[in-house]
Amino acid sequence: MPNLFKVMAHHPAYLETTWNRYKAVMLAGKLDRRTKEIIALAVSATNNCAYCVNAHTAVLKGLGLDDAAIVELMAVVDLYSGFNKFLDGLLVESDLKP
Repeated sequence: MPNLFKVMAHHPAYLETTWNRYKAVMLAGKLDRRTKEIIALAVSATNNCAYCVNAHTAVLKGLGLDDAAIVELMAVVDLYSGFNKFLDGLLVESDLKP
């Protein structure tokens, strides 16, 4: 059992709620598990969560991503983190709307 859930077990209601959210988000829906784990790794790296980076990297390797793919993923995170800071720092207004 991952330490995340061991710690949450001290508050059983919170653990149950979190586990149900996990299943609803990660195990169902239109995006496949690999795509969701890629997003999770990108968010974890951006949030500087070493525990999460290790966990999602391990899952992705188990799902077939190799080191080169993970480096490429981190390059995308780096690129867009830089774009975000550049645009926010200069208060550039978006001209691209969905």
